[in-house]
Amino acid sequence: MARLVQEFIAGSDPVRSISVSGNGQRMASTTGRMTDGVRFWNVQSGGLLHTFSPVDDQDEISGVALSPEGFFLAAATHHYLLLWDIEAGRQIGTVETPFGGTSVVFSRDGSFILFTHGHRYSRFDTALALKMEHDLQSGPISSPSLSAGGRFAASIHEPGQPNIIVYDLLNDRASLKTSQNGVYSAVAMGPDDGVVLTGNIHGKLETLNAQTGDSIRKFDLPGHSRNVTSVVFSPDGSLALSGSEDFSAKLWDVNTGRELDTLDHGHGFVSCVAFLPNGKLALTGGHDNKVKLWELAP
Repeated sequence: MARLVQEFIAGSDPVRSISVSGNGQRMASTTGRMTDGVRFWNVQSGGLLHTFSPVDDQDEISGVALSPEGFFLAAATHHYLLLWDIEAGRQIGTVETPFGGTSVVFSRDGSFILFTHGHRYSRFDTALALKMEHDLQSGPISSPSLSAGGRFAASIHEPGQPNIIVYDLLNDRASLKTSQNGVYSAVAMGPDDGVVLTGNIHGKLETLNAQTGDSIRKFDLPGHSRNVTSVVFSPDGSLALSGSEDFSAKLWDVNTGRELDTLDHGHGFVSCVAFLPNGKLALTGGHDNKVKLWELAP
């Protein structure tokens, strides 16, 4: 069984987003409330290292991302993409958006930042110079995930639109659009470009072929009892972690679809989940305003 190692108080509202540095030693979290800011933590000790506070206290933070080498912290807000120099503890860049920022992700090699706003992906370098803008011509983007090589991105879209889109950033086109049934609620790209992990509103998980949308494996039933809010692969792709509105996260064997463990977060929905780079530790963020660090059973 997984063991609870550490708890972090992310603020006064439900946790909205978490991100881990490439070496697994630092973490960023946000609740979305501007007065809570973006909190930067020592993962092992649980110590709060710094709070990064956006200037506009009327804005709302929707997502955070740490660069792989740990030099930069990015945040998506309703009005801006923000970038901080972590060591200096100061904001070094701002990009305004009229479309409503929803999330931000660094590529694994740290060469670009993927910012989602409205139905657009925008790619920036670490000086916040725009490299490319992609209009998905869809509903608003949520739950975006980058492939390891940074070529493909997968995202969820509101019911009535293609529910999952896998987008080829290199060729500026959608390589997959699923049916418009609105069932899927979370998606993550696999370590290679061929697989996506999905969670749905009924609490079920499934892997799909990222190019055709064909089912690869349905995970064991019963799964979660309520809507899946977030999914993620372990760094080597052998495990998956899912968070749900049933107050829990579940650990899965990707190859067999077998449930390995349940992480009882406690009070409130689990809104976000993450693996640490070693694949032996995991994080859950919830509506109880806490991020929890778990040691996974061998």
